[in-house]
Amino acid sequence: MTPPTTTQAALLAYIAKCLEVEHQWPTSSEISADFGWASPNASTEMIHRLETAGHITRNARGKFMLARHRVVIVAPERIAA
Repeated sequence: MTPPTTTQAALLAYIAKCLEVEHQWPTSSEISADFGWASPNASTEMIHRLETAGHITRNARGKFMLARHRVVIVAPERIAA
């Protein structure tokens, strides 16, 4: 698995946050709006890139889910100085 780019890492963190708070995957329109992208197609393309890189997978029904071996992102305030 290739390491995520900065944008991909931000998108993975955003998806994880949505799953934690709302218990559902964000829509392409929500992702595009929150990231300032002009079209939902941009978020769809980024999600497919994450899938190709192995950061997200599909379940038995074909729905996206975070890969089990995903990178855990630690909040800056939790890192010891």
